[in-house]
Amino acid sequence: MSLGEVGALRLSDVDWKRGTIDISHALKYTPQTGSFEGPPKSEAGERIIALPVGMMAVLDQTRAYQEDCKRAAPHLWVGEGWIVHAWNGAQLHHDTPSRWFRHFADAHGFEGVRFHDLRHTHARTLLANGIDAVAVASRMGHEDASTTLRVYAHALRRRDDDAARVWQSFLDAASAQPETPEPLENDGFAPSPDAQ
Repeated sequence: MSLGEVGALRLSDVDWKRGTIDISHALKYTPQTGSFEGPPKSEAGERIIALPVGMMAVLDQTRAYQEDCKRAAPHLWVGEGWIVHAWNGAQLHHDTPSRWFRHFADAHGFEGVRFHDLRHTHARTLLANGIDAVAVASRMGHEDASTTLRVYAHALRRRDDDAARVWQSFLDAASAQPETPEPLENDGFAPSPDAQ
């Protein structure tokens, strides 16, 4: 997901039974209007993606935390169920998660890693582990797989190297010269010369 898509996610976008999330909005910004919610960049950007079990557990913790906050200080809580939110549940400024991530990455030895790099890492990891480009394009919100292949072609090089190794193993096995067996006097199909 893009930073804008993450910023617009609400707990109501989660399908708790299916383990999916509906991406249908993005947080955007212009100097004239400030932060506002709008559609994703493209029609393909509107999508439903499956989430790993661990991510669903984190979202469930977020849901429980928000419920606790509402009960503890209902007069302060102004949130609308934003997954990533300010202390009082309000929607964040569009760039706040990026700044948070930059500080986190720097503090943990990943200087220069941007929030958007998580998106690239997700796509590269899926492709490098054999997930087909059509499925990855769908998760990324790309219009078609050709965009995914163009942007992440370098991730497929390793898969191509793996394919070359597999093919070489096949060729090695096929070209190995088996030992020539001694000819049988009678292979069971032709009468032996003594039988005449």
